[in-house]
Amino acid sequence: MKKINFIFLILVTAITISSCNDNEVDAPSFNLSKENIIGNYEITALDLNTEVSNEISSGIFATFSTARFVGDIFQVTLVLNTDNTYTLSGQYSVKTTISIVGAPNPTIPNSIVNFDDAGTYSIDATVNTIEFVSQNINFLGATALDPIYLDTKFIVSDFNEESFTISQESENIVDKIKTETESTVRFQRK
Repeated sequence: MKKINFIFLILVTAITISSCNDNEVDAPSFNLSKENIIGNYEITALDLNTEVSNEISSGIFATFSTARFVGDIFQVTLVLNTDNTYTLSGQYSVKTTISIVGAPNPTIPNSIVNFDDAGTYSIDATVNTIEFVSQNINFLGATALDPIYLDTKFIVSDFNEESFTISQESENIVDKIKTETESTVRFQRK
């Protein structure tokens, strides 16, 4: 009797596992494409981290400052049109935290970033990227001097019918000063 119960338990487990796998395979996926991304969005999160270091020996860098910019109170609208154009306008609040090695950390008041931008965008579904080409070189209120926005190609992740995230990592070395930046922006469909 114990053998029959054991075999029955294995059989039920196998059927349950097999059923779960079938459901996962049949679940529809939402692919990154122009047709799927077109629409109106609002920003729900923005996070930018920067680390600046100095080359102290051949290829060896020592960090001397870090900065974190976290967006809040978003009133931003992104419109992705069928003709591969976009508009991005509004304002958001930014909380800035800076740490400097060997120095007191400065207190920085929150600031409001206002912007009105337009341009074109392109999707590369093979590598899950979106690239924005701004008419104003002012994507998300940054200027061309901000190293994160010199390259406006972003990796798209967590893409679904309601939202998506863009992120980017960059590294720039100028005169033995290395700036590493990571950014993430989350959009929610309106």
